[in-house]
Amino acid sequence: MKKLLFLLPLLILVACGGESVEYEDNVNIDDQTLTIEGETTLEDGSVIHYEVTNFEISEILHEGTTKVTDGTFSVDLDASEYPAGEFEIYTAFLPYMQSEEIQEIYGESGENLKGDKVSKLEDMEDDIKVIESRRTFEKQ
Repeated sequence: MKKLLFLLPLLILVACGGESVEYEDNVNIDDQTLTIEGETTLEDGSVIHYEVTNFEISEILHEGTTKVTDGTFSVDLDASEYPAGEFEIYTAFLPYMQSEEIQEIYGESGENLKGDKVSKLEDMEDDIKVIESRRTFEKQ
């Protein structure tokens, strides 16, 4: 029995390690609500980090996390206090911020991540692979 329990995480790692990860996000805003949503093949329970930055004053207005459930993620933010102007939305899958279970699949540094959206973090001594997206929008 102990051998089977030991092999199960290894089988999961081998099965998922070779697949390319897909990741698409989208941003919608109206006068009151900013919605960040997306679809991905990342495992359910994966944590997606997000930041909303006001370009004009270089200030982060919102930051937080949301989890992947059934291949999707979504968060609604109150944008009623946002001034008019240009904003950047940053979303990312950061392997070092994941649970042990998710790190077993993708690696502590994302070494098992593969796909078109995978990149290496710049200015880091270690090779850390992440999935990042940056989008801009303008609020009137």
